[in-house]
Amino acid sequence: TRALQLLGEMSDNCVEMNKVTYSAAISACEKVGNQNKALQLLQEMADSDLEVGTIAYSSAISACEKAGQWTMALQLLSTMARTRTQMDAIVVQSAITACSRGSQWQAGLQLMRDMSNCLVEKTSDVYATAIAT
Repeated sequence: TRALQLLGEMSDNCVEMNKVTYSAAISACEKVGNQNKALQLLQEMADSDLEVGTIAYSSAISACEKAGQWTMALQLLSTMARTRTQMDAIVVQSAITACSRGSQWQAGLQLMRDMSNCLVEKTSDVYATAIAT
């Protein structure tokens, strides 16, 4: 994809990636269904001591959702909780959908219950996602 070509150009020109460029690249990978590259970039971001924020995690979890990788989506959500990265309804909704696609409706419903503990607002979209599981 064009985004990955630009990342290569950054590297070739010795331009250092930052939180914004990593997040944009992870989002681009999510959009084209390249879950492995999205997760690789997320790991590179963490390894380079950059703060991995909500946007990067959200894109990576969404990539996992699209790839049917519910266990990885839950692992990323767990990492967000452990590192105290702010969660929002969109992140949790993506994880619930990943569970649904993996026929793990119990895990999706547990996430709904856990949302109260994380102070994440339950929206009608989140409820709809859980109902659809």
